[in-house]
Amino acid sequence: PRTLSQERNENLPKRIDQYPSLRDFYNDYDQYRVTDIERKDYQTFLGSLSEKERGFLNGNYYFYQVDLKNIGGLVMPLIFKVEYMDGASEQIRVPAEIWRYNNFDVSKLIVTRKEAKAIVLDPNLETADADLSNNFFPRRTVPSRFQVFKAEQQIGSQPNLMQREQQRNMQTTAPTGQQNQNAALNLTGRWKITVDAGGQTIPFTLDIVQQGGTITGSIESPQGTAPFTSGTLTADGFTLKATVNVGQPFAITLNGKAVGNQMSGTMEAPQGTANFTGSKAP
Repeated sequence: PRTLSQERNENLPKRIDQYPSLRDFYNDYDQYRVTDIERKDYQTFLGSLSEKERGFLNGNYYFYQVDLKNIGGLVMPLIFKVEYMDGASEQIRVPAEIWRYNNFDVSKLIVTRKEAKAIVLDPNLETADADLSNNFFPRRTVPSRFQVFKAEQQIGSQPNLMQREQQRNMQTTAPTGQQNQNAALNLTGRWKITVDAGGQTIPFTLDIVQQGGTITGSIESPQGTAPFTSGTLTADGFTLKATVNVGQPFAITLNGKAVGNQMSGTMEAPQGTANFTGSKAP
């Protein structure tokens, strides 16, 4: 590619245009043009090869040179996964002795019969590599540590498969009297609740619309309002989920009971679990 200086200087008057005698060999030299001397050297090289070596040269092989840098200082074996254009793949393992002559930079020549689509270093995470973003050719997008942390937080705020199965069993095995009580429970309305977060009280307002065993609506805090992402009746009460913003967004789960116009239960958040109490607004 042309540099910015080359583009800006292209139309400027040159000294050699005014004085052609200043031109020398390198003004017209093209490093990529094959010269007669190079052609002769290549023919000499071909004449020095054996029949077996000529067979390799004309054997439709693919050659890939992988250059590696030892950034951390600790030498490790090289484990490559070569992915081919036809969908196949293979692993190539090179012992750590490859670094014996130079423990900072090393190159490995990979010779294959098929065209490679991608080359991955340490595909099974067997070495002590702290940075995976530079292990792919061509380059691939790797989630940052912050993105991984956020994803783990979101996963941690949701019930796992075992917890979901336990909740389902609790709903299906609840006593008949309890099921009848929940069926008759009507949470529709506006509820004022207060959460006790380690001695600090945080007010919330729940706007609930109940249709059978399904609950919709929203939760309101001094910082704003957020809709329920899910709401159901459980064996002994109700469960509401939402993502609220109290300084920063985070997922919460309300597990509670309601008797008449009074409500109580717990609020689960990434920071921990807190109790809440409240009543239905007139």
